[in-house]
Amino acid sequence: DDMLDVPEPPENFPIARAMWHYSRGVALAAKGKVNYAREEQKTFRDAVRKVPEDATFGNNKAVDLLATFMLKLCRANTNSWFATETPFT
Repeated sequence: DDMLDVPEPPENFPIARAMWHYSRGVALAAKGKVNYAREEQKTFRDAVRKVPEDATFGNNKAVDLLATFMLKLCRANTNSWFATETPFT
């Protein structure tokens, strides 16, 4: 519940915004709100597209890290049709 109360980061923090949508998706899936979690997946995917390709997070390319988050979010929503799609095409 706490994660769902956290405000969305500003647009000039694209990595943080993407991670925020990921966290909301997992929280919603955990609460059994699968339809809302799927909507959050879509928003997460759109947010990842706004992350510059050369952005890094620690020693990793941010897009690579966020791709692993997409897979985890798909697992959280086991019935999600996103689970069969390429994450960011």
